[in-house]
Amino acid sequence: MSESLTHIILTPFNSYWDSDHTLSLDPSWITDRWDLFTRYTVPSLLAQSCQRFHWVVEFHPKSPPFLKSLVQAAGWPSHFIPSFGERERISQLLRFSDSSVILTTRIDSDDAYHRDAVYRIQNAGLDCDVLNFEHGFQCDHVTGCVALVHRHCSAFSTKVNRSSRGDDPFDVGGDHSFLSKKYSYTDISGGDPMFLQVLHGKNVGNSWYGHPFNNRALSALILTKCFNVEQSQFPLAQRLMRMARFEVQRLPRQAKKAFVSYCLSRKS
Repeated sequence: MSESLTHIILTPFNSYWDSDHTLSLDPSWITDRWDLFTRYTVPSLLAQSCQRFHWVVEFHPKSPPFLKSLVQAAGWPSHFIPSFGERERISQLLRFSDSSVILTTRIDSDDAYHRDAVYRIQNAGLDCDVLNFEHGFQCDHVTGCVALVHRHCSAFSTKVNRSSRGDDPFDVGGDHSFLSKKYSYTDISGGDPMFLQVLHGKNVGNSWYGHPFNNRALSALILTKCFNVEQSQFPLAQRLMRMARFEVQRLPRQAKKAFVSYCLSRKS
């Protein structure tokens, strides 16, 4: 691309949840969320086929000491940047002023991106304000089973921020449900499932959108190959098996399509 570009991925861990922060600073909530974060979000971003991005994870400045210790002990790569209310410092560190375009991608701390998500975002056209993935999977945290899902204006969006307009580099566009009404908007999923929305019983507004795949081996294969999520961590998931041709033919039509496109045709 001719334009100078910086790509940040922004994750609010417990930086905002409730107005008085009684939930986001609760040790029990933090412990549960850390488990989801390190089981889904972290592996998916560490496995991105394109690693040219900065991942800013925002924590509340008054987070308890044990959370700060977990962050310090994580040992993630240098482009993982924890922030405890330090946006100004990070702006200077990443030298946003040197970039004409800042791609600001959002992801919650209990979800995951497909291995090729960053690559696809950075290779999309920049002639709109918002790039979005409308197609993805939902995952049952207990069983590990997945289901195909389509969401217009999903929470897996990227705001194209421009220095020439004075855009805030941390601006993700506000409530994702209204992105297509507020901005010029493009779905860049191409019909491919590019995100993983995890259902764990404490979601704010997510529930099963479709029917989960009946074949747990297929679900485990999708989680491992596409999102770098270890299927062995699910208590009810079966051991990953190599699927024979006749087994594929017995899968539901949508499951078969997902299997063929993501587990045979695409190379990690």
